[in-house]
Amino acid sequence: MIEGAGLTVDDSREAEMALNMIDTRDYDLLLMELRLPDMDGMTALREIRAKGGAKGRIPVLVVTGETGLKIAEQVQAAGSDAVLNTPFKMEALFEAISLTLAEANKDRVVLP
Repeated sequence: MIEGAGLTVDDSREAEMALNMIDTRDYDLLLMELRLPDMDGMTALREIRAKGGAKGRIPVLVVTGETGLKIAEQVQAAGSDAVLNTPFKMEALFEAISLTLAEANKDRVVLP
C-alpha cells in the first residue's frame, strides 16, 4: 500500500536488522509491528529511543492487532508516537502516517 502511494519503503522482518538499518540510513518514519520474531516490540522501541540524537527521535507508528487502552499506554510509554490497530483501511493508514509526521515536525520551521 505504501509503495503504491509513491513512498520509499525499506522492509525488515526482524528487529535487530531494523535497528542496524536505522544506524546506517535516514528515515522519516518507522512503521512497526509489536510481534517480532527476534525481539519484543517494546524492547525494540526502547532501543530506538536510547539511540539518542536524530536517530532516537525518528517518529514511530506502531501497527498492532493487540487492542485496549493498556496496550496503547504501554506502547506510548516505550516510545511510540502513535498506534494503529489492525485491521485498518488504507485511508486510516495514510491518515495515521500524516498525523504522526505532522506531530513530529510541528516545531520545525520551514523557510521558502
